[in-house]
Amino acid sequence: MRYIVGIAGGTGSGKTTFATKLSESFQEGAAQVLSVDNYYRCQSSLSLEERALLNYDHPEALELDLLGAHLKEIRQGVDANIPQYDFTTHTRRESGTSISPGKILIVEGILTFYQREVMAQLDYRIFIDAPGNLRYERRLNRDLQSRGRTEESVQQQWMQSVEPMFREFCAPTRELADLVIDGASFGKQEVYRVRDLINKQLAQ
Repeated sequence: MRYIVGIAGGTGSGKTTFATKLSESFQEGAAQVLSVDNYYRCQSSLSLEERALLNYDHPEALELDLLGAHLKEIRQGVDANIPQYDFTTHTRRESGTSISPGKILIVEGILTFYQREVMAQLDYRIFIDAPGNLRYERRLNRDLQSRGRTEESVQQQWMQSVEPMFREFCAPTRELADLVIDGASFGKQEVYRVRDLINKQLAQ
């Protein structure tokens, strides 16, 4: 059986950073990170213009059923073929990536706690909380640098879908977390505290 940690929080809250640091705090090969973003639905049947108009912050944009099925397989020690998503084209690459984690799998994404089937596979749940202005700044920098976006398009998407969908679908899942961490100021101490808690549970 694998131990699965879920990390949720708004875009730019620090989920990926915390997940990466937590993974690196364990012995080499013991933990691996899985991004829920890989489960965005492939939009290859639509034109580029149509793809750009879709709401990617709504739960329906993700194949959460597939994520739940993969987590169930991974818990039982079965390798899962994880889809690989291309954010510049809003499509999935032809081949996925086989994941065979060690003892621990860390799953991070905005809607990690949204679906019951996914939640059922999580042994521990962490919500990363951060102010909206900080999350927007981080989102803007990321999209400009790595996703081929313009500042205008990032701002428009933030106002029209990112923040409204966060308030409707992500923020309420904060109440489902076992631990809430401040995404504006966490450091090694918080990472090591979670690592030690997980190690303690694994030793039982």
